Amino acid sequence: MQTAAAMLPEFAAAPVPFAPLDPMLASAMTGRRTFEDYLPGGVFGFGYVLEPKLDGYRLIVHKRGGEILAHSRAGNLRPLPAAVVAAIRLLPDGIYDGELLAPSGKSWGVTVGENFDRLQLVLFDVVEVLGVAIAGQPYTERRAALTLAIAHVGDSAHLMIVPSVPVSHEALAAIYAAGGEGAMLKRTTSIYYPGYRTAEWIKVVPKRRATVTVTGFKAGSFGPHATILVRADDGTVTKVKTKNHALLRAIALDPASYIGRRLVISYRERTPSGSFRHPMFDHWAGEGE
Repeated sequence: MQTAAAMLPEFAAAPVPFAPLDPMLASAMTGRRTFEDYLPGGVFGFGYVLEPKLDGYRLIVHKRGGEILAHSRAGNLRPLPAAVVAAIRLLPDGIYDGELLAPSGKSWGVTVGENFDRLQLVLFDVVEVLGVAIAGQPYTERRAALTLAIAHVGDSAHLMIVPSVPVSHEALAAIYAAGGEGAMLKRTTSIYYPGYRTAEWIKVVPKRRATVTVTGFKAGSFGPHATILVRADDGTVTKVKTKNHALLRAIALDPASYIGRRLVISYRERTPSGSFRHPMFDHWAGEGE
């Protein structure tokens, strides 16, 4: 696949060469922090807003003089439907951050060929407008610039801006009720650091659990038992990283004794095929239950 580093002729001839932009990434909610900490009156007070967490393909879109280039986090150029391209042409020149979504709202639908012409681009940030870099401006200023930019497009079914609302239980519940993946909590003073995973953008996602059976191990950079192979009661197989070095050492003493042991994993959701999305080691069944 062609990469964004292999510039299109239009960009190669431009006064300022095109360069791929690494998007800023969010952090998971860790430690003792809870959703309540980000509510008005919580530990972090009124300093955050809530956006739906989009489940699609992350894209950085460069629009310059009518020419459009979109690339993934990996730097791969990505084609866009004609209707999305037409809507982007109405935007001011700039560099935009967003997500390419399928009609189902699930990432696995983006690559289904029959969905291509129905894909939507939802923008949630902007780091440059009309040649002026604004990544160093706070979220509120960038959001205002993005709102002005999207106003040039008008009411479009193909290009839109992600909603941004005060943090509340009601807003999160509405996302889940609509089948959404979760929410993003963004600090209103946060600036945009390309390629940086920031604690000022927090992912809030449902945590589901399943009890599975250990069937074996797979070697990795942390040794012969770096990954635990498991099977769910319905026959679905998956794998999780071994929790920590202490468990790696314990397994190494008697690997066979762990085969058949029941393990509780956490996961984001299950795909139409039944696969677990983002499975992780949680705890051994019976421990703390």
